[in-house]
Amino acid sequence: MLQICALASGSSGNATVVSSGTTHLLVDAGASAGLIVDRLADLELAPPDLSGILVTHSHGDHYRSVGTLHARFGVPVFVDPSTAAALRRKARRTSWKRVTETAPIPELVGDIEVEALDTSHGDPQRDGRTVCFQFRHGRRRVAVVTDLGSYDDRLVGSLKGVDAILLEANYEESVVRRKLSDRTHSFHWRHLRTALGPRGHLSNAQCGNLLYEILAGPWTRVLLGHLSENHPDRELDNNDFETARRTVEDVFTKRGSSSPTIHRTWRTGREPGRRSDLIVTS
Repeated sequence: MLQICALASGSSGNATVVSSGTTHLLVDAGASAGLIVDRLADLELAPPDLSGILVTHSHGDHYRSVGTLHARFGVPVFVDPSTAAALRRKARRTSWKRVTETAPIPELVGDIEVEALDTSHGDPQRDGRTVCFQFRHGRRRVAVVTDLGSYDDRLVGSLKGVDAILLEANYEESVVRRKLSDRTHSFHWRHLRTALGPRGHLSNAQCGNLLYEILAGPWTRVLLGHLSENHPDRELDNNDFETARRTVEDVFTKRGSSSPTIHRTWRTGREPGRRSDLIVTS
């Protein structure tokens, strides 16, 4: 059995729990420590129950409260050495300064097998390695896959047949391209161009196409994550869940296939958001 639940997902903070029932892992701690503690409690967990925090990359919405959880509760931190080096350089004024020790990403934590998969996101020279994760327990596999920018056959092959996945559907491409042709949004053009690029994020359509290639069947459970919605300023929203869900489902319909079961994740912003459904594979 494996369980997966997104405590928060989006540009204001990311944190996802993966659990076998005996081993509990936190993928990223980019939301506030208080929010993570509260939403862990909603799952009847507390930070000392965590066997480790796995950090995907060195952007603040993924490491924000790692240092606090590590220092206050003694939670081990697993991160690629190049990413740890990047964080030592650029996160000295954040809670990361409280991290006294890190370990490379292991292949096994408790009874959960861990596989780190490279992603194309950010600046490799400045940010270090960026990864997503696949987890295995017995015959079950779940994955946490955000901040992709693009994907290749290697990633598709690794994720094929996964039982449940949190996959980013960051933006609706037509919305971003409309803003790029409107000078009233020129202040955000650099960010929008980055999001569209190969080191940015996946669009709704890209998310749907990747899902089509990797899913075992309509019984696979999907959490749509890192949606660009719920910003304090509505003009910054480039997506919403219903648009993302429809776009993904349309990809499957056009290919003559049944869509998987799709669940929502929430970003904190003008509304506080909440945790996602708890997905159980058994």
